[in-house]
Amino acid sequence: MSKLYNNFRPYSINFNDFFLSVDNSLTKNQLNFLGDFFTAMLSSSSINFDKIALELFSLYPDIKFDSILTRISRFLNNSNNNFHSLFDNVIKHILSNFKVKHDDNRVFISFDHMFVKDKFTVFMLSIKIGKQGFPIFFNAFEGKGKEGHGDAFKLDNIKNALQYVHDIIKSIDDSIEIVFLADRWFGNFFPLFHFIDKVLEDSFVFRCKDNFKILYYDKKEKHKIWTELPKLPSLKYHSKFYENLEFTKNKFQYNLTVCKSADHQERWYLISNVDPRRAKKFYGYRFGGIETIFKNQKSNGFYLEKTGLKHLHAFDNLYSLLCIAVSYYICLGTDMSKNSSSYKHIGMRTSKKTSTGNLTRIISLFQAGLKLFKLALSSVKYIRIKFNFKLYDVWINKTHIKISSTQVELICVL
Repeated sequence: MSKLYNNFRPYSINFNDFFLSVDNSLTKNQLNFLGDFFTAMLSSSSINFDKIALELFSLYPDIKFDSILTRISRFLNNSNNNFHSLFDNVIKHILSNFKVKHDDNRVFISFDHMFVKDKFTVFMLSIKIGKQGFPIFFNAFEGKGKEGHGDAFKLDNIKNALQYVHDIIKSIDDSIEIVFLADRWFGNFFPLFHFIDKVLEDSFVFRCKDNFKILYYDKKEKHKIWTELPKLPSLKYHSKFYENLEFTKNKFQYNLTVCKSADHQERWYLISNVDPRRAKKFYGYRFGGIETIFKNQKSNGFYLEKTGLKHLHAFDNLYSLLCIAVSYYICLGTDMSKNSSSYKHIGMRTSKKTSTGNLTRIISLFQAGLKLFKLALSSVKYIRIKFNFKLYDVWINKTHIKISSTQVELICVL
C-alpha cells in the first residue's frame, strides 16, 4: 500500500515561521492557533467554521468538535488579535520582492467595493497578475449602505487608501508608474481625479457616467460651448479622442476617450490624464482583475457569503486571513508557471497550445495554486511546495510563458 503523506502539522509550522518573519509582533498565544487555523482554511477552501473545524478535528484528538468551534470564534473575536496588520506586512513582503513585467515599468491598480450580505462592505485595491487580480489593500466597514453612502464610500477614506498603496509601491521603486483604474461609480469623483493627478502625481483611467457637461470647442460655432457627453461627436465602431477638455464648472481639465463597439449599444466614456489613445487599452487591464478576487473569495473559492459573523472586528480578522490565503494560492500558481518542470510529475496542466501555436491558460493562477496545495497536503506522491509567498509576474506570450521577478528568493520547503 502506498504511503499517504499528511503534511498538515509541518505546513502549519512553516506558515507560522513565515508569518513571524514578516510580523514580529505576533505573540506565542496567537501562533499557537494561527498556523493551524490558516492551514485548515486552505485545506477546506472555506471560511465556514464547521468545515474548518472538521480539518482541525484530527489534529486535536482530545478536544471535542464543539470546543474547536468555540476556539475558532474566540480566536477571531479576541480584541488582542489584529490580523489586518499581518495582512499588510505579508503584502509589503510580497511587493518588496516583486518585479513589474512591463518594459515601461508600469503597474495597474484597480479598486472597487464588495458587499458581504447586508452586514459588511469591503473596499479593495488590487494589482493585475496575468489575467488574475491580486489583493494589496482592503478596508472593511460595517453595514452595506446605499451606493455612495456610509464610511466605505467617503472620499477621504478612498484617498487615504490610494495614498497608502502609492507610498508602498514608490518606496520599493520610485520609477514605477502607477495607473489607477475604476468603473462608473467613481467616474464623477473629480476631486479624486485631482488628488491622483496633482497630489500623488500618478496616472488614472476611469469610466464615467454621461450625466455631466464639458466645455467643448465646437467647430461649427467656432468657439467653446457647454455640451452633454452624449452629444459629443463619435464614430460608430471606433474610438474618438479628446484632449484637455474642461469638465464641470470647476473646469477640471482632463482627456476623454469615447468608445463604442459592434457588440455594445452604449458608449463608453473614459476620463484620464494619460494619452487618450492609450486609455482604452489601459482600462482593459481592469477586466478580470478585482472581480476575480471577489469571485475567488465567494462562489469560486471560499464561500465568503456563508459567513455568520456579526461583529466587524471578527470579520476584519477573518477577511485578512482570507486575503492572505488567496494571495498564497496565486503565489503558488505563479510558481507553477515559472518552474513548470518541477511540477511535471504531478501531471496537472495549467496551459495549452492553441492551433496557432500560442499558449493559453486553461485554469487560473488561483485555481492552480489551490489544486497544488490540496494535492501536496495529502498525496501518495511527495510534492514539494514553497512557503515564501513569492509572486512572479506571469503572462502569456505568442510562443511561451514569460516571467519577471527579482533574483532574491527565500525558499522554505519540506
